[in-house]
Amino acid sequence: MIDFEDPTYVSCAAQALYGDRLPPELLTAEDPRAYGVEVVGQLFAKTQYRWQFPSDGFVIADDFTAQLATFYESMAEKPCPPSVLVRLRDVTLFKTVLHCASTAEHALLYETYRPGDRASDAMPSMAQWRDADTTHFAGRRWQNLFIGSIGTPNYGHWLIDDLPRLKAALQLRLTDRRPIRILLSQFHSRIDNIRVEAIRMLLGDEVRIEFLDFNRAYRFDELYYATPVSEHPVQKSPLAMAFMSRKVCEGALVDVENDGGGARLFVNRAVNRGRVLSNQSEVTELVTSHGFQIVDTERLSFGEQVRLFAGASTVIGQMGAAMTNTVFCPPASTIVYLAPWGWIEPFYWDLAAVRGHRYKVLYGAVADHSVPAHERAFTIDVDALARALVGL
Repeated sequence: MIDFEDPTYVSCAAQALYGDRLPPELLTAEDPRAYGVEVVGQLFAKTQYRWQFPSDGFVIADDFTAQLATFYESMAEKPCPPSVLVRLRDVTLFKTVLHCASTAEHALLYETYRPGDRASDAMPSMAQWRDADTTHFAGRRWQNLFIGSIGTPNYGHWLIDDLPRLKAALQLRLTDRRPIRILLSQFHSRIDNIRVEAIRMLLGDEVRIEFLDFNRAYRFDELYYATPVSEHPVQKSPLAMAFMSRKVCEGALVDVENDGGGARLFVNRAVNRGRVLSNQSEVTELVTSHGFQIVDTERLSFGEQVRLFAGASTVIGQMGAAMTNTVFCPPASTIVYLAPWGWIEPFYWDLAAVRGHRYKVLYGAVADHSVPAHERAFTIDVDALARALVGL
């Protein structure tokens, strides 16, 4: 029976992934093997890390940052579950959610539909379900590996949430001689081209890449899936981030031992992306006078972005997807974020903590508080930024 409104859930490996912290949806979960779910390997081990927010992390301290510091401290300890590779049989994919079937029941694979991942339109209509493509992926001639998540259309989420899980393809190569087919949901040319470039950089030309219609369901006789390495906003596997950074830098021909640095980058954010820096010209003039290179990542290929950030010792930029490229920066690099006052977004501090970077943030004044905090235009105190630059 199919019930999309009140679904049954099955986990890839509930005890291994969550231990005694089982999500409520999995308290009565069935044996995954009854739904054709089988763990075939581990990609990244379970780990844990603790934040220690730097005493000089806030360039300007005020009541808001004091509250923020307390909030950050309340979630400083981050346990990261392992990431495992699973083989699924008789499974249907719709958007980024996997639907498993037993002899009597339909269930959602929990790891593809966690509470933070649940988009309002993630479930198919009955017409879409009935129209599922049941022929294209029939049979087991290929090792089909789906790579995707709810945040995939965003460059930053693709980089952090999805790209590390390509380790699954490397593991499949070691255990099975069948050709590998990487499956991606199709979105728009910019992110689609970047994903292809990144996959080729890691895996070469031996794998096949296919894009799927995001609004169509596909049935598989056999499909491989890697469980998440992150959970937005503050859980990122340090092992997964280190692996991805190293492998991508190798693929981009970065000399990790000798290119770690010196470049000073200021990352521009396009006005049409929202969260406008109102006095960008003043800020740009200031950082240029301190030897910073102005970077527009939207004009760069993926490989060019990797090489640029891998050679940086200091990066300044607005909180946004382009700044997730700091995952490639060498440890001990200094990352300075600019953001509108009132926006609580620990994602970037967490990324800095995981990668061993020195983190600073400067919040700018906003004129219109009626706009959601993450969309507000803001103005940076140029004098405060100038003082911060002195010590970098």
